[in-house]
Order: sequence, then C-alpha cells, then structure tokens
Amino acid sequence: MKNLILILILGLTMMSCSSKTAVQEGTEISEQPDWVQSMGSYDKGQGAIGSSPKSSLGSQVQREDALLAARNELAKNLESKIQSAISLTRQRLIEQGVAGAEELGTQQTQNAVRQMVNMRLNNSRPLKQWKDPESGELYVWVVIDQKDLLAMNKNHSGRVLKKTLEEADERHDKTIKEAFNEEFEKQFSN
Repeated sequence: MKNLILILILGLTMMSCSSKTAVQEGTEISEQPDWVQSMGSYDKGQGAIGSSPKSSLGSQVQREDALLAARNELAKNLESKIQSAISLTRQRLIEQGVAGAEELGTQQTQNAVRQMVNMRLNNSRPLKQWKDPESGELYVWVVIDQKDLLAMNKNHSGRVLKKTLEEADERHDKTIKEAFNEEFEKQFSN
C-alpha cells in the first residue's frame, strides 16, 4: 500500500511538472517587425537591436535595459569594423614599406578607437521599439546615421593615425590617410 501511494504521488508530481513549459515562448519570427528580423540593419548608417525581458520593475526599467543592450551591441559592431579597417590598413602599408605602419593596432590605437566610438554613441538614437505580446520582451532599435560615421572617420584619421603619421615621412602621409579612409569606407558601406 505504501508503495502504491508513493508511486501515485510520484506520478502526479511528474505530470504537474511536464505541463509547464520551462521557457516562455514568444511571437513567431514571421510576426516580428522587419527591423527585429534583420537584427537592426539600417540603410542610412549603422543599427543594432537590444532586448530586455519583461520586468517586474516596470516598463521604464525594461526600456532602459533594452536601450543599453542595443547601444552595447552597436558599440561592438562599430569597434569591430574600425579595428578591421585599421588592421587592413596596417597590412597594406607594411606591404608598401611605409615607415611607422607597425604602430597601427597597438594598445594606444585600440584605446583611441574605444574613445571615438563612445563619443559617437552619444549621437545614436532609438528609432523604434516593439514589445512581444506573447513573452513581454521589449526590443529597441538604435541607429547612428552615416554623417556621424563620417565624422567618426575624420576623428579616427586624426587621432588614431597620429602616431603613425608622426613616424612616417611626408611622402607617406597622404598614402596612410588614403589607405585608412578607403578601408573605413569599405567597412561601413551598406
């Protein structure tokens, strides 16, 4: 009799656990806005999305969390593209035998890149937001316009390349700037 009661209790416990889903499901992908599906792709500059799960602290906290996540994602994307432009520029300049090209990509350069990206993120703005009606998750789309990216390129050309330009002679000055601008434009062309 004891065994029968124990088996019955165990069976009821297992049935109650199996009826609950462990992960809250959201809306089907086809029902999400285009900008969520395209992960924040933005044809007038660069964009990124961030999300935040439903919060018991209210919608303002949820929005701030989603906005922070989107800006962090945008910063990572920008930093990655700039680092790629710097790396490709460095490779090209080394192949051309330009003095000082090895200095590109140093810790000093990486810190300058982070500073520039952080400064430019002040010009990023939320474009749209959407709350998943099923899960309550909030999505925010943050963008930075092409004009701000061009301004960032100008700043990078000045600050990031400064040490390299100081070590290169005048005849390479133009080559270095042109190579970096070309690689920067390749990274941020849509």
